[in-house]
Amino acid sequence: MRRRKAFPTLQAYMDETGISQGSLSKRADISQAHLSMILSGERTPSLPLALKLARIANIPVETLIGKQHENVEA
Repeated sequence: MRRRKAFPTLQAYMDETGISQGSLSKRADISQAHLSMILSGERTPSLPLALKLARIANIPVETLIGKQHENVEA
């Protein structure tokens, strides 16, 4: 069985595979505008969406939602 290549970020996945925002947004069932805002850091995806994107792109889910919780004190 062949292992899928892991990528560090969603942008790295897109750059290396050549997938467009339009194609990725269709696979994730979101609008291209929403994906663009996630990529730019304007929006943080919900946990279910972050998990879906992480599964599609084979990236750590923390790269999509980690920034939201960085400054939270325990």
